[in-house]
Amino acid sequence: MRVVIDGRYASPRFPGVGRYTASLVRALADAGPDRLIVLTEGTSQPFAGPNITAVEVAAQVRSVREQWMIPHAVSGLGATLYHAPFYVWPYAVRAPSVVTVYDLIPVLVPGALPSPRARLAFMLAMRLTLLRARRIITVSRSTRDDLVRRYRVSLDRIKVTPAGLDPRFRPAAGAAVARVRERYGLREAYVLHVGINKPHKNLRRLVEAYARCAASRPERLVLAGPEDPRYADVREAVRYHGLEGRVSMLGWVDEADLPALYTGATACVLPSLHEGFGLPVLEAMGCGTPVLCSATSSFPEVAGDAALTFDPCDAGAMADVMLQALGNRALRDRMRERGLVRAAGRTWAETARATWEIYREATS
Repeated sequence: MRVVIDGRYASPRFPGVGRYTASLVRALADAGPDRLIVLTEGTSQPFAGPNITAVEVAAQVRSVREQWMIPHAVSGLGATLYHAPFYVWPYAVRAPSVVTVYDLIPVLVPGALPSPRARLAFMLAMRLTLLRARRIITVSRSTRDDLVRRYRVSLDRIKVTPAGLDPRFRPAAGAAVARVRERYGLREAYVLHVGINKPHKNLRRLVEAYARCAASRPERLVLAGPEDPRYADVREAVRYHGLEGRVSMLGWVDEADLPALYTGATACVLPSLHEGFGLPVLEAMGCGTPVLCSATSSFPEVAGDAALTFDPCDAGAMADVMLQALGNRALRDRMRERGLVRAAGRTWAETARATWEIYREATS
């Protein structure tokens, strides 16, 4: 079998999708006996390995150019199957195709896309994806169920393969934590959020919840992740609540720093309105950091009983859970142990093995 996977998404431009793509490619190369051909372009990560052939194409993701260049490349490579790790892909590919759909946030979360034109483009692209793909991979049962409800996709076309956890996400040594805290100016204890500032991340409400805790707690709030300039409401919320001296907005954080940043946090708070999976839940647990997260969408199936949950639409409830965890060391210790056990059961090797089975189904 000659599988071509679009590795162009393994780029800082696509934080979550990029991490999924890069991790899956590496694990697929180790788990499958067949050769993997990875399409790359200038901004994507390099891929190398005995079972990997990297082929560069001069077409950026989501460009008009990719609609003819990628099908041409896939055909020329004699692909048995093409795997698109994003819902926008070159729909003229003739080989049997598999697509990964992470979530339906643009249609399920109000304000997730900034314009009617963007929402229309998403709906059109998703319809084409569901029409053309032979198999659809989702990273959670929650997204699978959303697809069935929203688009009436047949269950037998959808396969759930949860994301894995990179082994580097484990408790970091004290010296590494100290270096990262010094690098980012984090002298006090802190509560951490990792993720972009898009509306579905619900960061404005997180700032409101933190404002209710700030007078009685010494921890500062640290927001780590790229900032989309279209959404200035988080910084506005910080100013509105007078928290300029208590909130650190780090922006993009080097991947190598993330394990120590998680490890150093008193807790990791993830208040998203909706997530297709939520890798930071697993990453924080793998680093031994207590997780406080929304009780919605995929979070309950990812976190299980290892996290404290809250209604993401209720800032008061969010603040209560934060105060409960921050004020109870014994509770945090129990959460840490549960989280480490739960994270240990999730590996990219397992995800890769399940993905190879999907490839064989799609080509049989």
